[in-house]
Amino acid sequence: MYEDESKQLSRFLMPEGGKEPRERELLQLTEETERMCRLHYISSGTENDLFVYVSKDKILVVCHKTSASSSYELKEADNLEGVRTLLLDGISLPKTSSGDSPALLMSRHEYQEIRKKAAFSSLSELSRQMEAATGDSGLSALFAQSVKSRHLTGELRICSRSCGGWSFQYASFLADLSCGWLLRMSCGSEEDWMSAAPVGKDQFSAAFLRWLLQLKPLVAAK
Repeated sequence: MYEDESKQLSRFLMPEGGKEPRERELLQLTEETERMCRLHYISSGTENDLFVYVSKDKILVVCHKTSASSSYELKEADNLEGVRTLLLDGISLPKTSSGDSPALLMSRHEYQEIRKKAAFSSLSELSRQMEAATGDSGLSALFAQSVKSRHLTGELRICSRSCGGWSFQYASFLADLSCGWLLRMSCGSEEDWMSAAPVGKDQFSAAFLRWLLQLKPLVAAK
């Protein structure tokens, strides 16, 4: 991989600042690497931070903090369960979502400001702020409850290779004990949008594994 590509990937995957071992990994990626992602979450006080590199017939998972790695040959069907367990078992989402509700739509920057103040706001105040931002009273109250009482927060930073270079996608997720949410949001500074939809563990796992194994986009490319 060219150094410019490596720096571009590093800035997206590690906005907090690159760590030398990860930067060396990116520089050493071969043309066979089709996609990669960083899956970082804190669930019930336990943190997990994983880098996933996917080629045609293999998945390599590397722990960001310890550099411990696990490799799975995709030709062996039984390895799918091992990949799912390693990547997703620690994510404490409710098993299913609370129905087919439409996604909430709002400004990404407005959401980030509301979330920063969530710990210091009452639930009723937080619900009013969410309703003002989305125009939806019922689902906003449910979302506000999850933001206020969340025990799970996480993010996905996804990179996919194409003939024109790399495309980047970003999503985050959160949950309280009763409801999980998948948040899709703009990546670039020129756009400012976010959608939040209820999601369960089964739905989240299926969507993530489809992307991982079949290059199906989890969120719209930006």
